Amino acid sequence: MAKPDDAQRETIAFLADPQTHGGPVDRIDTHCSILFLTQEHAYKLKRAIHLPYLDYSTVTRRRAMCEAELQLNRRTASDLYEKVACIS
Repeated sequence: MAKPDDAQRETIAFLADPQTHGGPVDRIDTHCSILFLTQEHAYKLKRAIHLPYLDYSTVTRRRAMCEAELQLNRRTASDLYEKVACIS
């Protein structure tokens, strides 16, 4: 499993903190993303990684992939996919 770079450590800690969401949060790690599940929402963070089959190494690339995923998934689940947001 890829380790987050220093720039993502604070964001991961923020999203994993129950105080951020006012209640419990479950974390699910995948090879290219981290999901944070709360009682109300699910948040997906693309890992800052570069693999032979995908490149999420920059904020610009991660945002572009999030926008593409949002557009694709809104076609069949528009009430689930709300927006893409930058966390800083």
